[in-house]
Formats: sequence, C-alpha cells, structure tokens
Amino acid sequence: MSPEIVQANADWLAASNHPKLFIKAEPGVLLIGRFRDFCHTWPNQDEITAHGDHFAQEDSPAEIGRPLQHFLRRVTTWRLLCERFLQVVTSDAAADRLVADLLGNDLADQRVSGIAV
Repeated sequence: MSPEIVQANADWLAASNHPKLFIKAEPGVLLIGRFRDFCHTWPNQDEITAHGDHFAQEDSPAEIGRPLQHFLRRVTTWRLLCERFLQVVTSDAAADRLVADLLGNDLADQRVSGIAV
C-alpha cells in the first residue's frame, strides 16, 4: 500500500466521527508506541484489550469476538435509527443541521434520498 493511501486513511480516521473499535493487543508487537498513541487520538473510539502478540485474533478469538459483536450491534442499531430519522425529516433544513450536529458532517453529507449511507 502506498504511503499516500496510508496517509489519506489516517487523515480520514482522525477527522471522522464514525464509530471505531480499537483492539489493543497486550503485549502487542505491531501497533505499539507512537503508532498506538496516534490511534488513540481518533474521535469516537471504543477500546478493548486482548492478549496477543502478532496475531491477537488468533491468540484470543473470544476476547476479541464478543466485544466486536457488541460493538457491531450497537453501531448497526444506531445507524438504523438515524436512517429512519432521516426518512422522516428530509425536507426540513433545521433537521439537516440537527443531523449534521448529531452524526457529524461526514455522515450527514453522505445522505442519498434521505437515507444515510
């Protein structure tokens, strides 16, 4: 992967209010030190800690799988509620501002036919 793509992704993650799940492996090998510290600066982020070195998902599948399942359920439920809300208020400019405030401009700007994508 090119450095430009990596930088573009890092910039987007740092600016985006989309929910994120940081899986911290302890003791960890790859994502440690300043790289881990950088990831901690991203907004709207939950964190779990699992035992693991290089491949934490292989070392501790249940420690990662259960919280990941919970995170995905929570995010999916929130997204469905937002989609329904957008369907109801699509013609109101004040509602558009409210949606931008609640969801962040990056999600509100991705509306298609009144549905967040």
